Amino acid sequence: MINNISEKIKLKCEIIENITTGVLVLDGQKIIYANPWILNKIGYTEDEIYSAESFVQFIMPEYVDMIVDYNKRRTAGDTNLPTQYEIKVMSKYKEIMWFDCNVSTFKGENEKIKVLFFMKDITEFKKTDENYTAIFEISPDAILLAEKNTGEIVKINRAFNEIMQYNMDDLKSRSLYDIIIDNNKDKIIECIQNNVVRQKRMMMKIKDNSTIHVSLSVSPLTIQTNNYIIAIIRDVTELVNQEEKMIKTMTKNKALYSSLMGLLDNISYFVWIRDLSGNILFANKPLRNLFGIKEDFINVNGTDLTPLFQFGNSCIENNQEVMKSKKEGVFTENVIINNEKHIFNTTRNPIFDKDKNVIGVSCIAAELVDTTYIEDRLQSFKKYSEEKNQIISNIINSIKIKKEK
Repeated sequence: MINNISEKIKLKCEIIENITTGVLVLDGQKIIYANPWILNKIGYTEDEIYSAESFVQFIMPEYVDMIVDYNKRRTAGDTNLPTQYEIKVMSKYKEIMWFDCNVSTFKGENEKIKVLFFMKDITEFKKTDENYTAIFEISPDAILLAEKNTGEIVKINRAFNEIMQYNMDDLKSRSLYDIIIDNNKDKIIECIQNNVVRQKRMMMKIKDNSTIHVSLSVSPLTIQTNNYIIAIIRDVTELVNQEEKMIKTMTKNKALYSSLMGLLDNISYFVWIRDLSGNILFANKPLRNLFGIKEDFINVNGTDLTPLFQFGNSCIENNQEVMKSKKEGVFTENVIINNEKHIFNTTRNPIFDKDKNVIGVSCIAAELVDTTYIEDRLQSFKKYSEEKNQIISNIINSIKIKKEK
């Protein structure tokens, strides 16, 4: 422990001189101290900074009135002022830079109040933020930016406020992980922190403590070595209700349902049903056998189990085409299953609700024989026959010549 006062002061000075955060001290409107980090960031020398009549000459005009007013009120003893805000600064090289400022006061010589600024460079963050702002605001889906490890929410869009009912003040003590309501919550959080999550179905809690079904897609984002996530949240509550109605309709008449399932399980075609998110709700026995799935597959809860059935990108695109056109489509699709190539002739039909909205796609496929091998064999046999016939023809001609002699 350091007991000597001069040693403590020396240590504090060394820390301030070497930290990677800007430190400014103002006496009235004049800068009386700037640490090396902030000087290096904005490109000015100590002489240029300390000789300036007012610090406002380094600040963009739209922030001058606010900063001057805050500083006057602070030095007069007003404590009812924001202690954190953002400002724009013009560097010596005419580059506009953004800083996040934490502001406080202390008493200097003659008990005069000085203003202390701790400044964090957020220029890259703001540039990225500006690029995303347009997407944020026009998206019908809820979008948020959050700190990756803690889930602390940094920014939300208008749709998030409308769907989830939270505003940024409500989220000060909450994180993305706080509003996830799911039996596999820990696994979902681990997935978010370590992987890209695509259209993951789960429950989320909204402001009034009720829950909604959502489809969550998450991608990582790095800004100035800080790790964030962009989360897109789509309210699929109505879709889930429609899916449950569809399943209930299918299972309402047990005798008919059993007969239908028995028929679908014993035909030679592959049959499956997908919802709007691409999740597979039903797969018949031939398809389950092809993918090595033993149990019956009726996905009543709409859980994302599509990893069990990896059909490939072309199949997903064909599905989207049918949903968009609202018409039947017939496709020839190449699928790799357990490292083996399969060729499907697939008929896809949109499934409609009572209001003629597409809520899913039914698929029925027949496996085609890969004719490449057969064609190769036929070509080889044809070549062999031609060579054999040529040899026989040469022998016959040779015999004829001998007889003539």
